[in-house]
Amino acid sequence: MRVIARNDNLPLMRAQEVVNAVRSGESFRVELKSSLADSRRIIETVAAMATSGGGMVLVGVRPDGQFVGIEAGENTLERVL
Repeated sequence: MRVIARNDNLPLMRAQEVVNAVRSGESFRVELKSSLADSRRIIETVAAMATSGGGMVLVGVRPDGQFVGIEAGENTLERVL
């Protein structure tokens, strides 16, 4: 599983990998989330993917593939990550 974050301890995806995943749309291995509002659901999705061979949860992308970005404080990111 890959995580996009500004943290030296986490691997970064190349921009083209993100674009390709978004273009392919949601699937068993790709989940698109427009915000961190439902962090519990995101955590559940990550756990499910981790136990089933991996995948990507891309936050800041609507299900239709539109990049919307997110605004999150440090406490929000710590809660989710």
